[in-house]
Amino acid sequence: RGDSQVLGHACLASPVTALVNPYSTLGFGALWMPRAGLVVSSTFFSAADSSTSSGLEDLDEGWVWTGAVRSQYEWRGAPGGMTLTAQYGFDNDFVDFDGSFVGADGLQVPLTGDTWNLSWTGWQYLMVEPGSSETIDPTNGKTDRQGLGLFARAAVADASTNPVRSSVSAGLAMRGMLPGRDSDTAGLGISYADIRDEPLLTGSLLDSSARRAELYYSFAFSPSAQLTLDYQWV
Repeated sequence: RGDSQVLGHACLASPVTALVNPYSTLGFGALWMPRAGLVVSSTFFSAADSSTSSGLEDLDEGWVWTGAVRSQYEWRGAPGGMTLTAQYGFDNDFVDFDGSFVGADGLQVPLTGDTWNLSWTGWQYLMVEPGSSETIDPTNGKTDRQGLGLFARAAVADASTNPVRSSVSAGLAMRGMLPGRDSDTAGLGISYADIRDEPLLTGSLLDSSARRAELYYSFAFSPSAQLTLDYQWV
């Protein structure tokens, strides 16, 4: 969420999803939990942002379907997990970069009605502090247990409609590894995004790729007060 752990967006979520995910919107979905540690979800939501409205008047501006499978397990006694997510945007207007921008009447913007993206996220503790048994919630934006772990993310998208064709990120995260600082957290993250090579944009207004590295340390003074030092190189 950008208010804990790494702050840079590329390590928090795959940049390829920005094309179809509004900040706030209306939707509905279902969850299936066949066993502990396994969650299957399917969600439909409006593609129109409704941050400043009810969203009811914008329900005809496109839809997005998201399907996800999230699992948790233990590897050599250390917890880990993976999430596979697929998204399909439809009944909308997306720029078709493979289409012709020159028509019979001059310049035009070629459009298509759908797009897609696919992403994978994984995390794995390498070391867990003895006696650390807090329940792990992969969605709460926190390092739940004391220890040291890895995280990684990879995504691809419809190259004909998405300016970001693919992205990868990875890093290290830790909590309470220093004596007497059980709630302090720290991390290192790196990310790379491959941007579509487009005349007049790439090379003049945009680069053909984007790279980011981030290092942070968060001092926990109380459950509600932390001081975070964060360095980012872009």
